[in-house]
Amino acid sequence: MSVRRLAAIVLIALLAAPPMASVAGAAAQAPSAGGLQVNVDPTQACILAGQYPQFHGSILPMDGVTRSRLFFHSALAPDFYYVEAVLEGGRYVARLPRPRPEAGPITVYLEATKSDFSQARSGEGTAIVVRKIEECPADRKPAPVAPGGPVSVFDVAGNPAFPAGFEGVTGVAAAGGGAGVGSAAGAGGGFLTSTAGLITLGAIAVGITTIVIVTNGNEPNSPSR
Repeated sequence: MSVRRLAAIVLIALLAAPPMASVAGAAAQAPSAGGLQVNVDPTQACILAGQYPQFHGSILPMDGVTRSRLFFHSALAPDFYYVEAVLEGGRYVARLPRPRPEAGPITVYLEATKSDFSQARSGEGTAIVVRKIEECPADRKPAPVAPGGPVSVFDVAGNPAFPAGFEGVTGVAAAGGGAGVGSAAGAGGGFLTSTAGLITLGAIAVGITTIVIVTNGNEPNSPSR
């Protein structure tokens, strides 16, 4: 194995390594935001299987709040994911993807970020998944069913994600406007086993959409972002 080919394989391993926040899987505790009060409703919820549930939140004071996110995870995995919450009629509204029955109970909390990048979060709520609203216990509040199509979901590192136990999640376009791994495979087995092919596949895996490969005896230089 040539030195350049070995270097290419090492480079791919480094590029493909997930961010530390993603490896941790769970959202870190947010720092205090100077008296910011964050609440999520309902905190003890019932949500219908196969429907998009909607959660509401309050953030006080609202001045200086630049971002709000509803974090959640299903009973199938401990990793937290989030959807963006939007301000509508004086309250923050977030829509989750459609849960399957086995997803419950679902843990949720609302996080707020201010313009100075300080953060605060609500306490955690739980939601059980029922097949019909009549199955909701008296001590729980049915979450509203939200209109609309698939939901954009992200992991704690900000990458598009598909959480276990949910449907109705938006798809992810391939890197480079559709020039994904499938396109590279179509170029032939020789490309996939070449050093250039290895670097290209590694770059695609981590979302690098521009790769400059200068060949010299079929050995490439490093990719650039």
